[in-house]
Amino acid sequence: MGLVAGASSPPLPRLSPRADVQGLRALAVAMVIFDHAAVPWLRGGFVGVDVFFVVSGFLISALLLHEVTATGRVRIGHFYARRARRILPAATVVLVATSVFAALELSTTKVVEIVQDVRWAAFFAANVHFARLGTDYFEQDRAVSPVQHFWSLAVEEQFYLVWPVLLLVVALVGAARGMLRVVTVLLCGTWLLSLIWSVVLTPRSPTASYFSSATRAWELATGALLALAGHLLPRIPRLVRHVLSALGFVGLVVAAVSYDSSTPFPGWRALLPVLGAAALLAAGAAGEVGAGRLLTLSPLRYVGDISYSLYLWHWPVLVLGAKYVGDSRSTMETVVMLSVVLALSVCSYHLVENPVRRWRGPILSGRRALGMWPVALTSVVLATVWAGAHATKVFQERLAGASSAVTRAPAGAPPRPVPIARRLANASRLVDSNAPIPFPLQNLDGLKKDVWQFHFTCYSSWKDVGHKICALGDPNAKRTVVLYGNSHAGMWASSLGALGRRDGYRVIPLVKVGCSPFNVEQKNQGAPYPECPAFRRWALRRIDELRPDVVVLAHGGQFTVQPPPGQSFGEMWTKGVSSAVRHMRRLTPEVKVISDITNLDFSPDDCITDPDSTMSSCLAREQKITQIGNSITRRASERLGADFVDVTGLVCLRRRCPIIVDHIVTYHDPGHLSETWTNAITDEFGHLLDLFAARP
Repeated sequence: MGLVAGASSPPLPRLSPRADVQGLRALAVAMVIFDHAAVPWLRGGFVGVDVFFVVSGFLISALLLHEVTATGRVRIGHFYARRARRILPAATVVLVATSVFAALELSTTKVVEIVQDVRWAAFFAANVHFARLGTDYFEQDRAVSPVQHFWSLAVEEQFYLVWPVLLLVVALVGAARGMLRVVTVLLCGTWLLSLIWSVVLTPRSPTASYFSSATRAWELATGALLALAGHLLPRIPRLVRHVLSALGFVGLVVAAVSYDSSTPFPGWRALLPVLGAAALLAAGAAGEVGAGRLLTLSPLRYVGDISYSLYLWHWPVLVLGAKYVGDSRSTMETVVMLSVVLALSVCSYHLVENPVRRWRGPILSGRRALGMWPVALTSVVLATVWAGAHATKVFQERLAGASSAVTRAPAGAPPRPVPIARRLANASRLVDSNAPIPFPLQNLDGLKKDVWQFHFTCYSSWKDVGHKICALGDPNAKRTVVLYGNSHAGMWASSLGALGRRDGYRVIPLVKVGCSPFNVEQKNQGAPYPECPAFRRWALRRIDELRPDVVVLAHGGQFTVQPPPGQSFGEMWTKGVSSAVRHMRRLTPEVKVISDITNLDFSPDDCITDPDSTMSSCLAREQKITQIGNSITRRASERLGADFVDVTGLVCLRRRCPIIVDHIVTYHDPGHLSETWTNAITDEFGHLLDLFAARP
């Protein structure tokens, strides 16, 4: 398919091989890999992705612009056929290999997640998928995906769905007025609008901004604008090219060394690596000069040749390798894993990527290579279907074997309730003996939804500053209890409601996710969280209107707060707790403050469904920060006359927290108890709360 451009200006230059571009690719992929490998001095290596965007925008646009200005046509079919030969073979192998490895080695629940991720990656929509997961409060503890890095490929392909078509349209309607002028205006407009949106969105929603095509389009457009200036770049004076080369290197180094995971990104800070990469590309347009000569060294050029394979393989190896070396790798373990990455990449480049790209047979010639798209998608989908089925089959066989060994208790009167301490002690003995997981488990099948918010929807999400008032317990009772706090308050709503029905009081939950009831500054995924103070003001007005008999404060999230400069965590937390409790004491005669529970450093369902799991491998230990936070909260609360309710003994015994107790999974996710468990411990929870002389 093609259209006559009719442009009067001379064709833009044909893209010729440039050694410095391969060196720049090598530099970019090295920054990304070293960052992901947790090299201490390169925490900002993620900017290597931005360098790739600029390079890709430059190279692809140079090809397209030369074609449209030289022939008056853009052959869309041939363009996507070339893309297929370039990106699909190696990407398909990595996605299939990741699916197969996961099915053979990982837990069933991880396989289910990875299979879902792989399918999104195969359809080049990984950025949309991971942005959605990253902005969902209840997906915050989801394990890092081994194919998360496919988000950048998705951004590129989404850009290239639009860019060639846009050139076709411009070639038709912009020919008479000067096609290149129209293209320049459109690219400059795209660059400016995308950058502005990136600057606006980054502080408001860092995760959505990071993965968004709209906030990254200006980076690819930077490369396209360089390609558009193809006639001008070789005319840049040599001295200026020396300066550009030096500034380009400085920009990349400063960004890679000074940025880290706390840096709001992309936003305006992405200008540094993007313009640095653009400066290096411009400096080398008429031959390498100055610092740019470093990029032409043979080892760097080879790394640049295999950079695509390196990028594809490094993340699955580092993420999946954690099963064998743990999350805290030693230097030697990191070296070994990077050696595996290099070996796989070399094999992938020489046996898959390069042979297919250079194949001259009739099967892949011309637009016939478009057939690789459905073949690749089918291969990945079939691999994921097999992976999911295999993992499920293995786990079902394990369940069947365990169930056949379970002996049923004789029929008769129901057993007397066993105290929680004894139940935890029994579970601890199983841990000490490294006993197998005692399948069947009451709530494993429904664990994904075994949490308060699936059964109680009257709460505020991230952007809400208030919610519908819903009464639990006995809605007609004269006595009122307000449950106020974040999701760690919400997880006690079901138990407190049951106690209210039993003892005759109504329960009004005022809950906002990620927002402690204490007056401490919190953030929403690293960004300012103005909805949190606004919700607190809303909740205080509701409490003032309700004039409850008791206010129960529950919190969680010492991890999400950062003390201001010059103030320690203890000072900040004490001040925040004291301020909130003092205010509550003015509104109600009785204030109860529930302790926090410890966070797990693993996912409960992942641990349980891992083929090698035992009771001892699914044991958590009470974290130090939880102990410190609870101690500060107790002192601050009791000093102002509030009751501190320590619920840690309902989950942990002597600071050890088995996540399977009496065939119940106690945690829904690493940060919240399962509703099945909170219901199971309702009576003892009621004894600890001691509301209205709770029944014995």
